[in-house]
Amino acid sequence: MNVVAIARDYDGLKQAAFELLEEARMEPQNEKLRRLAEQASNTDRVLDGIKSQRTLAEGYYVRIGFLLELESVLQLGVELKLNLDLSEMQGLRSIQQARREFGTKHPPCRGCGTPVDEHWQARCPECERSQFEQQAAARRAGN
Repeated sequence: MNVVAIARDYDGLKQAAFELLEEARMEPQNEKLRRLAEQASNTDRVLDGIKSQRTLAEGYYVRIGFLLELESVLQLGVELKLNLDLSEMQGLRSIQQARREFGTKHPPCRGCGTPVDEHWQARCPECERSQFEQQAAARRAGN
């Protein structure tokens, strides 16, 4: 049996961090589906629309949670009495790499900053709709 040292599996940690970023991006849509399922007669089918982005063992996501908390403490400028070990530093780097990859795949909307679905999109659907409505209103006002 092969045992993986999650704390030192930096590619796995990067993948877990990326999957958590994807999960967070999809959360508003998933929350809408959960609310809809509460009132739907086909609750199971509605909930099937919620897809998990997680492909790794739970330990990877727990480790990412720890590293994110460590990162937030470090960003506050708190001096730690203990030294970071190499696996913690490399783990923080894995998160940074996942964020970069996520930012490339889902750049921020030019209107609101929300990550868009595809790298070629300039605006999220809400901002596109808003821009279209503003243009239509301007055309009507101009006539």
